Amino acid sequence: MKRLLFFALLLIVHSLQAQKDSTKYQRKNFETFNDYILLRASLHNNSLNLSLSPRENGITQYLKPIWYRPSVQNNLGFGISFKGLSLSYSFKLRQNSLISARQGKSQYQNIQIHSFGKKLGYDIYYQDYKGYFISSLNDFFNRLFNAVPLERRDDLRLRNIGANVQYIFSPHKFSYRSAFVFDERQTKSGGSFTLTGSLAYFRAAADSSFIPTDKTEFDPKAHFSKAEFYTFTAAPGYAYNIIFPKGFYISLAASGMVGLQYFEARSDQLSDDGLSYLLKGIGRASIGYHVRKWVTGIAISADIQGMNTKYVQFRSNNLDLSVFLAYRIKTGWMKDKKSFFEIFKKKKETTEG
Repeated sequence: MKRLLFFALLLIVHSLQAQKDSTKYQRKNFETFNDYILLRASLHNNSLNLSLSPRENGITQYLKPIWYRPSVQNNLGFGISFKGLSLSYSFKLRQNSLISARQGKSQYQNIQIHSFGKKLGYDIYYQDYKGYFISSLNDFFNRLFNAVPLERRDDLRLRNIGANVQYIFSPHKFSYRSAFVFDERQTKSGGSFTLTGSLAYFRAAADSSFIPTDKTEFDPKAHFSKAEFYTFTAAPGYAYNIIFPKGFYISLAASGMVGLQYFEARSDQLSDDGLSYLLKGIGRASIGYHVRKWVTGIAISADIQGMNTKYVQFRSNNLDLSVFLAYRIKTGWMKDKKSFFEIFKKKKETTEG
């Protein structure tokens, strides 16, 4: 874990240093906040979900899924941003006893880091969840309205590690930072085509088959208890910020494409491995109010992978929903510097002199 965090930190530092304004376009429709510190508070609900769907003759039967969901977990976070550097800390909130009685309790680690420059953006994530409740689509609603405890799979563990890199083709028309990081504010509606590259590792493991014995719609050859996927995609997409009068905005971004995967699936009696294709989709949306002093709103992100074996599709859903409130404080500190890291450069030059 320590090595992963150190590697992630190196990537962030590299991306922030590399994301100095290299665009050749004039960015007239953006307001920057070089003399401000942004303080923010946010309430997050993030999770790693798994859906299993049977496959027949190479076709996924999406209307016959099994859903695995972790118990609801909310986090309260606080953060600070200044000239390209963003730091935050969050802690878990106590779970409602009624929810615990129905869904049980999940153990998890969920570390996600997002960095957006004018042309490049990065997502780095590490997720490790254990303990899920299970239901098919019909059983889920029946149990929900009848307040019946949901069926548990405390032995199921999911791990998801990966990174996404987004490239914005028209940074003079669209800004991720305006809607998700708030280092700047877009003042006129505009959009851009994007290209997203993704590398990920996904692992699911349990003491017995992921598929209950009463789910007869699944082929007997699909009853694995362990599966690992190494995935790669390069996905085109489009992003657009809608700017309304008086500071209101809506931001929408989506990308998706068929990718490549290598998988290994095992149980005591079954085994399968090889190269195959997967379906990848990444989406972001934000709606809120953004002016010079205040930023508030709701943001959601989803990273979905449909990973195929011959008889079953594993669909991982990396979801994050947040409600946030941020306030800017004016400061003269580092007024003439383009990024936070220039303070170290100045110290070095002073020492050498």
